[in-house]
Amino acid sequence: MRVVIIQILSLGNKTNSVIIPGSICSFTCNPGYQLIGPDRLLCLSTSQWSQLPPRCQQIVRCNPLAPVANALMIGSCFGELLIPLNTCSISCNPGYLLVGQSLLTCTTDGTWSSSLPSCIPVTCPPLTFAGPDRPLASCVNPQGSQSSDSNIVSGSTCRISCPYCTILNGPSSISCLPSGQWDGSVGTCSPINCPDITNMATPDFITSQGNCNNARCDDICTFRCTPGYEIQGSSSLTCGPNGQWNQPIPRCIQSKCPDWSVPTGGLFINECPEGLNCPSLCPGIPNQRCKLRCGAGYRLVGTTEEVICTPSTLQWSQALPTCEPIR
Repeated sequence: MRVVIIQILSLGNKTNSVIIPGSICSFTCNPGYQLIGPDRLLCLSTSQWSQLPPRCQQIVRCNPLAPVANALMIGSCFGELLIPLNTCSISCNPGYLLVGQSLLTCTTDGTWSSSLPSCIPVTCPPLTFAGPDRPLASCVNPQGSQSSDSNIVSGSTCRISCPYCTILNGPSSISCLPSGQWDGSVGTCSPINCPDITNMATPDFITSQGNCNNARCDDICTFRCTPGYEIQGSSSLTCGPNGQWNQPIPRCIQSKCPDWSVPTGGLFINECPEGLNCPSLCPGIPNQRCKLRCGAGYRLVGTTEEVICTPSTLQWSQALPTCEPIR
C-alpha cells in the first residue's frame, strides 16, 4: 500500500488545478511508511517532471519483546519503534542462569535474531552423605517452602541433623550460593558412646554385666553385689543420647540387721564385761552378738540371752529387749 500526499507550490497562477511549468510538488508518506525517492519534483517547461516520482514503502519494525522473568533487559527491547539493527541485552538476576542468547538484534525482515532466552534458578549439587548413619537434611528455598535435598536452588538453606543416638561432625546448616556451590561441606554422623564403667572409680564388691565398656547409646549395663552386700542405687544403667549414663554408678554396701541403740538405763555388756565404757550402739552386721543389761533403778523387759544378727535373714534372732524404770 502506498499513500502519497502532494502539495503543489505554484510559482505563478494556477487555473483549474492545472499544474503549470514552474510548479513544485512536495511528497510525504503516511505514518508507518517511508519515502523512497525525491521529496520534491519540479514541473519543467517541457511539461515533464524533473525526476521520477517517489513511492512510499512500509517501514520494517520488530515486535516488542516480552519481559523475561528474573532478568534485566537493557536497550531497545520494548515500545513501537523497534527498527532493524536495534539491540536488546538480557542478563539474569543473581541466582539465575541464562538459557539462550544474551543479545538480540532486530533484523531487516522485522524479526529478532534469536528466540527470547529464559532465566532458570541456579541449583547446587545434590547433597551426598557418607557413613553408615546417614545424616538428615531439611531444606528450605528462598520462598520459605520445603524442598528435596536433590533439587536445591540458590538461596536455599539446609539444616543437617543426625538420627537418634548419633552425633553430627560438621556444620548444622549449609546454604546454596548464587554460584551454584555450597558454602560448607556436609558432615557425618558418629555413634554416641558412654564412658567405660571400668575406667570410673567403682566401689569395692561390685561387678558389672552387659554393655558396660565401649557402650553405645541405649546400651544397658547391669550391676550386682557379692554375698553379704546390697546394692545402693540403680542396678541397671542406660547409655543416654547425650553420651552419659542415665544414673550414677551404684555402690555395694554391707548387708546387716538394723542397728540396735542402747535404751535408757541399759548397756551392752558384750563389749565390756566389767561394765565399763560399754558401747551405746550394737551394730547390725551379720553374726554380731549383743547382750543387754539394765542399770540400777531399771529392770530388763525381754530376753536375757544374747541376740544375734542372723546372716540369712538379716534379722535379729529374738525381739530386742529393753529397760524400764522400776516403780
